[in-house]
Amino acid sequence: FRLSQGGFYGGTPNLGANDTKGPLVDCPSGGTEFHPFVHGAQTPVQETTYPAGIGQAFNSDETVRIMVHYLNTTSDVVDAGVTVTLKYVDASAVKNLAAAVFLDAVGLKVPPGTSTQSYAYQLPMDVNLLGAAGHMHRRGTHFTGTAVFPDGTKQMLYTTDTWDEPMAATFSPAIVLPSGTSIHWACTYANDTGMTLRFGESANSNEMCIFTGTYYPAPGGNGIYDQDFTAGTSQ
Repeated sequence: FRLSQGGFYGGTPNLGANDTKGPLVDCPSGGTEFHPFVHGAQTPVQETTYPAGIGQAFNSDETVRIMVHYLNTTSDVVDAGVTVTLKYVDASAVKNLAAAVFLDAVGLKVPPGTSTQSYAYQLPMDVNLLGAAGHMHRRGTHFTGTAVFPDGTKQMLYTTDTWDEPMAATFSPAIVLPSGTSIHWACTYANDTGMTLRFGESANSNEMCIFTGTYYPAPGGNGIYDQDFTAGTSQ
C-alpha cells in the first residue's frame, strides 16, 4: 500500500526511529485495510510491467506497507517471507500515471448453499485497463469481471474458478473503457457451513468478492476505489 495519514482512507504507518523500516506487526485492521496500492499478488511470483511512459508515483509524505496473508492448514509453525522489488525511473520519463482499481463488496453476505453475489461500479472517466484479477475465499467457486459499455455491449475482463492462487490477467494493448462503462463483478459460492458468511479477513470463516486492476491515465495517481456496503443479490 501507499500509506499516508492525510491520504486516501488515512492510516498510521508503523515506522522505526527516524522514519526507518518498522517492525513486523499484526495487520492493524485484521487484514481489511483500504489504501491505494502499488502491487498485489495472489501467486508465489507475480510481475507487473508498465508500457513505456507509464508508471505509478510515490508522494514524499507516503510510506510503504506490505500486507501479507497466509492460511496455515497444518498444526506446525510456518516460516514465511515476501520480497517486493520496485524499479524506478526519473519522473520525466513518466508521461501518464497509472493507478489501481480496487472494487470491494464490504457488504457481502453469503447464505448457506450455492449462491452468486453480484456488484457493479460505473467508471466516471475514460480508462485504459492494463490488467485485472479477482479475489475470493475458500468457498468461492467462480469469479467473473465484465465490462458493460454505455451502448450495452459486454466484454469479459476476468474469470477464474480458483480462489487461493488465481493468476492475474494482463492486457497488451490495454482494454479501453470509456466513461460510463460499468464494471460488473460476481462471485459464486458453495457455502457448506450452514451459516451466513460475511465479509472478513479469514479464508476459513469469512468471504470476499473483490475486483482489482491497474489502469491509466490516473490524474493524481490515486486510483479508483469503491466499497459497496449493500448486500449482494442471490441468483
